[in-house]
Amino acid sequence: MYTLRCTHRLLRRLPLAVTTHPVSSTTRLGDWYANVLFLRHQQLILCTSERSLLSVIVPAKDPDLLPVRLRNAAQSLFHVLQLPERSAAAELEEMRQLVVGTTVNRSVLGTMNDIVQHCRWHGANRPILDLQALELELAEMPAQSLAFGVPREQAAALLGAA
Repeated sequence: MYTLRCTHRLLRRLPLAVTTHPVSSTTRLGDWYANVLFLRHQQLILCTSERSLLSVIVPAKDPDLLPVRLRNAAQSLFHVLQLPERSAAAELEEMRQLVVGTTVNRSVLGTMNDIVQHCRWHGANRPILDLQALELELAEMPAQSLAFGVPREQAAALLGAA
């Protein structure tokens, strides 16, 4: 089980009930943070793992499908990054159950703001918007809160310990 921590801007769009009780995540990558992302006239949702800062981008259409889309996008990214299969499968199984909450970690939100700026630059400087290529770039983008490590390596370390 994990908590999908959404910004207030996103919560206004979601038809999901928000819990007021803190829930401890059982996933190795921790809670996932989500915010609306407008990119090239597309409405998207940026989702970032709290512990690894690994990020995926999913369509914002039909927001009630966000949990399923997040899980599917994470599965795809885990596969492309060649993260340990057994640990990735266990992580995805834990991601079948979730609660929705509000954001609590300002460091993750700050990193997400940096990611949004990178996404806007990427969208403006590429002829075609390829979300998977963008996710791979984000997986290699150093983060200050990871001591300038990269999310891909952090996710591999967290999942490799299983």
